[in-house]
Amino acid sequence: YSGKMYVVSGYMGSAVGRVWKRWPVQAERDGRAVVRIDGKRYERTLVRITSGAAVLEGVSAELARKYRFGGPGAIESGDTWLFEVAPRTSGTSGESQ
Repeated sequence: YSGKMYVVSGYMGSAVGRVWKRWPVQAERDGRAVVRIDGKRYERTLVRITSGAAVLEGVSAELARKYRFGGPGAIESGDTWLFEVAPRTSGTSGESQ
């Protein structure tokens, strides 16, 4: 959305969801991630977003279009977690081998 990459995880408002999906809790604690595109690896940081009308509205609209997602309220309530896939702040945001 808007030139940035985002990833979401639903069912986070329930105990079953938190057991079933452990990566979001780990990502919130330590956001280090690696994204592979066309065989190239890029070090990134997952940054949880819980508010911000423009981002929530935009990402929610895309999710609704593709997956019939419930809207920004699901993110604000904590049932769905939203992460921006952001460049690493340590200066290692480029391609890695």
